[in-house]
Amino acid sequence: MKKGRILALVVLTVVAALAMQSTASAVVFIYQSGPNVGQVYYGPVTFGITNYDTGTTYPALAPGASVGSTTPAVGYGILDSVVGSVPALNTFPATHSAGGNGQEDTWGIARVTIIEAPGGITVWSPTATDNLFVIFHGERDFHLTQGTGASLGTQFIDGTGLNVDVWETPTNTFDATAGIPSGSGGRTGATSYTGVTVGTLILSLTSRSSFINAAGVNGGLATEFESQFNTEHTNGNGLSYMDVSGGTQGAMFASGTFFTPVSLAAGVANADVFLNWDIQPNDLAGTDWLAKSHDPALANVQIPEPTTIIIWSMLGALGLAVGWRRRRA
Repeated sequence: MKKGRILALVVLTVVAALAMQSTASAVVFIYQSGPNVGQVYYGPVTFGITNYDTGTTYPALAPGASVGSTTPAVGYGILDSVVGSVPALNTFPATHSAGGNGQEDTWGIARVTIIEAPGGITVWSPTATDNLFVIFHGERDFHLTQGTGASLGTQFIDGTGLNVDVWETPTNTFDATAGIPSGSGGRTGATSYTGVTVGTLILSLTSRSSFINAAGVNGGLATEFESQFNTEHTNGNGLSYMDVSGGTQGAMFASGTFFTPVSLAAGVANADVFLNWDIQPNDLAGTDWLAKSHDPALANVQIPEPTTIIIWSMLGALGLAVGWRRRRA
């Protein structure tokens, strides 16, 4: 009788922990295949992300020519905007990013399509009640170099101030057939977008300097974001190293895992997340997105969310209790 009460208490505690987990709206990583299927996972992860973005575009320069500053002032500046902090560059002609309102050069939205552990093992995928959406914003270009030779049509664009916010939402509102993503018209604020920034903000990231370019290379150490963009074909790639700056599950990703030869030489702390992207033409007819990208983001899940630990503990206790009763029987 006493053992039955203990077992009931364990079950009730698990139910309470699960309710707490649901209320906290926390993402849990679980092996979806392989010998560890069903077990909770933490360690290195790769986020598969599909995003739509819009950015400032620039006219071609002479091969190898550059414009901008390798030591941008505090706050940095947009190459061609009156809000820029490098007045000599404000007359550089460009086509502004749609919806950027003269305050940034790149912004967009995205959906996380899969999260994998090493070996391509899925540990998270979207469901009808669990989705991850992203808005990235605030990036400002401060240096541009025109490519040469095989890269003649490519522009190396360096920027700073990139911010990434990841939202968990219980409904799939990122649905092109329903008009989302609808283009720049869906943006309702600097950090908000209809149908994307809903639910719980689980992770915020900010870009880091001293990781991409050494001093004297393109934008130099100040570079926090670099895209290699071919304006003729609307394709290319880019990268950014980022640190956790907030979110209900931010601590899980504050691993300090990533470094480069540039960051080691500069003596700066390791970054938490590495973001890489492959730029393609926009495929959503009737929208003003400039491009579509597939962005693998690398991170390292260091610690489980607190309520997950409770669930693990209670499930373990339940297993022990059941095993004890079977042995007694």
